[in-house]
Amino acid sequence: MRTKNGNRIPPTLFFLVLSLLVIVPSYGQDLIWSTNYGGKYNEEGYSGISTTDNCVTIIGSTYSNGAGEFDFYLLKINSAGDTLWCRTYGGTDTEYGHDIKQTDDNGYIIVGSTQTYGRGESDVYLVRTDSLGNKIWDKTYGGVTQDEGWSIEITSDKGFIICGNTDSYGAGYSDLYLIKTDSLGDT
Repeated sequence: MRTKNGNRIPPTLFFLVLSLLVIVPSYGQDLIWSTNYGGKYNEEGYSGISTTDNCVTIIGSTYSNGAGEFDFYLLKINSAGDTLWCRTYGGTDTEYGHDIKQTDDNGYIIVGSTQTYGRGESDVYLVRTDSLGNKIWDKTYGGVTQDEGWSIEITSDKGFIICGNTDSYGAGYSDLYLIKTDSLGDT
């Protein structure tokens, strides 16, 4: 991704809890721009990707906007840092958005955790959107205690691999949780 004056934005974005802060350094370490996003309360950014249209889409969580406590916070910005759109997903409790990938149709697949939906204290929460961030479907995975999704990859069969942790299944207090789904999020 490049800024309007041609500087390349490195693939790593920096985030600050309480207010989502994006800092774009140049390769000469000069600051190109920095800005923050959010409202009156806490916003957290966990992952950002360069998109096929030369923008950046960021996933995190917001306490300022949404339906409940923290909700997934999806934010798309252009190379100048201007907000193109933002979306929230979640219910009356807490949702944390941890990782994002862009799909072949320029939509997004997002993974994190939910305390609103599912059957446990916290469950893995998978959200599929279109290119404008409108939710197409969502799924939860997990048992009766705490389960979280931390990263996601798109597989060659157009399905998804989710990596996270589970307290509901396994031999110990918290174990690695690997979930393979098809393109509709079904296991």
